[in-house]
Amino acid sequence: MFISWFGESCFKFVFRTSFGEDVVFVDLLDGKRTGLKAPRIHDALALLWSDGEQPLAQEYARRLPETLSLTHPGEYERHTVCIQGVPLWTEVTEHAHEHVLFRIDAEEISLAHLTLPDDALRDHQMEVLEGVDILCISVGGNGVANAKQAAAVVGRIEPRIVIPMHQHIPHLSVKRDTLDAFTKELGISPESPVQKYTVKKKDLPQDRMFLQPMDIANA
Repeated sequence: MFISWFGESCFKFVFRTSFGEDVVFVDLLDGKRTGLKAPRIHDALALLWSDGEQPLAQEYARRLPETLSLTHPGEYERHTVCIQGVPLWTEVTEHAHEHVLFRIDAEEISLAHLTLPDDALRDHQMEVLEGVDILCISVGGNGVANAKQAAAVVGRIEPRIVIPMHQHIPHLSVKRDTLDAFTKELGISPESPVQKYTVKKKDLPQDRMFLQPMDIANA
């Protein structure tokens, strides 16, 4: 499995299956809103949107009609990649707004993408996160979980690897807290940041939790 991060909650996951390499993107960037460059996409197994139905998701669905575009909760499977989406609710401008927690199982590894509005996870959401090996979680505040909230959730889930997202980085036009705040709350020394993170089941940590920051990948 290969993991790349493009800022905010935008990730590219590459899974090696019997069908070749299957690519899943999560939360493609809106450059006008974030000030960041979105990754180029020519083909993908699936596009996941944790922020629900939105104009950007609709645009990509038109551009890539053969790619699975998931904006709502549900269970999906293509090739040997299993995707489960579970609703998260928050309040936005007086209207209920649905966020989606995604769990992906592939290569005998489980990962979760949690664009967390706060630390109020319900029992059924925790059940989906049970046994997750890799957790990508919001840590930067301002509409998503802050460092303290995120650290509390990590403590409940106890993944083997934590990958932070929604933290402050250069050129980001959205206000976010720095990664240092989360590192202090979690009490774990981070690994060296990488642009592309390679994970194999046999290499998953057994005796301690890894905090793996990501450098921005080349879009």
